[in-house]
Amino acid sequence: MACCTNLLFAQNLVVNGNFDVLAKSIGNPKGYCHKPGTTDWADATPAEKWSGWINNPTLNSCMITEVVNIKNTCCLMATIGKSGVEGNVMHVISTIGHSGFAQNPLPENKGVKVSCWVYVVRGGMTIGVINSAKGEYQKTVASTTTCKWEQLSFTYDKPIDNVTIYSKWSATQPAADGAEFYIDNIVIEKL
Repeated sequence: MACCTNLLFAQNLVVNGNFDVLAKSIGNPKGYCHKPGTTDWADATPAEKWSGWINNPTLNSCMITEVVNIKNTCCLMATIGKSGVEGNVMHVISTIGHSGFAQNPLPENKGVKVSCWVYVVRGGMTIGVINSAKGEYQKTVASTTTCKWEQLSFTYDKPIDNVTIYSKWSATQPAADGAEFYIDNIVIEKL
């Protein structure tokens, strides 16, 4: 069985999609706040190959990212059979929407199939893909539930080079911005 599991992850365009490798020089958890009047909006995360950012920088825009073992979380979230949710997961807490983490550049492709498992505690989250040359999201999917594991997935049939996971933003209800969520088993495969 191990050979088949390794084969599955060998096809993944994302590096460290299960958050098993921690960044050696970054503390865990890692928190930061945007300083108004500066362009200081990005930072590292405790997970190797993933970077964090606050994309809607205003006063009190803060985020914490941490890698936790699912068996050691205080709410003892159950794993989902055959989902790949086990071991380490990324935990994100943000005070504002459009804050999260990303990985780029991704290997060259002509389109992708994206999937992940997410457990939203508060607010909502979105996973999306970007073609940096176009400078905008090409496709996204958002969480629809809280306090249980949910699989998010989609396909996109044009090249992308970036995957982004972030807290949902509300133009009509800014007080609802920000989120707390756990995410695991991010898989991006070529079409």
